Amino acid sequence: MLRKHGEAFGPRLGTVGQLIVGACVYSACRQSKKPISLVDVCAAMDCDITKLSRMYKDVARDLQLEPIETDPDIFLERGLSALMNPLTDLERNALMQDAGMLTKLASESSLLTGRSTKGVAAAALLIAAQSKKLEMNVEELGGALSIAPNTIQKRKGELNDKLIELAQTLPWGKVVTKKNVHTFT
Repeated sequence: MLRKHGEAFGPRLGTVGQLIVGACVYSACRQSKKPISLVDVCAAMDCDITKLSRMYKDVARDLQLEPIETDPDIFLERGLSALMNPLTDLERNALMQDAGMLTKLASESSLLTGRSTKGVAAAALLIAAQSKKLEMNVEELGGALSIAPNTIQKRKGELNDKLIELAQTLPWGKVVTKKNVHTFT
C-alpha cells in the first residue's frame, strides 16, 4: 500500500505521505497498546483527524490488522498527571486499583461501546479521586488525555448511574444517590 501511494505522489512526503506515516504510527500504537490516541497523533502530525482516520482504516485493511479494542486502563497513568496533590506510591496504587475496577465495570456494562475509552478512563479517575477526597481538575484531566471536559462529565454521569444501579441490588442500596455515590466507591 505504501508503494502504491508513494508512486502516485513521487519522492516527496506531502499530505498523503504524512497521513500514511500518521496512520502507521497510530496502528503501531494500537497494536502495542500504547496510551496514544488518534487525536494525539493528529496533533503531533498537524493533520486533519477525518483524513487520518480514513487513512488508518485503509492501512489497517491493507495490512490485515485485527481490530484491537483500546483498554481504558492504559490511559489511567497518563490521567493521573492531572492530579493536583502529589501522591505517595500507596495512594497512587490504590487510586489506580479503584479506577481500574470502575473501568472494568464500564466495560462489563457496555459503557465503552461506541465511546472513547479515554472518556471512561477519565471519569473513572475522577470518581476514584473524589472517593479518596483528592482534588482533580476536570479541565486539566481533559488536557492530559486530550478529551473535552464535558465528555468526561457525561461519562462520569453514566458511570455513576451504573454504580447506583449496582448499589440498588444491595440491602443498603436505597441510600445511594447521585449526590453521595462517590462516598460508597
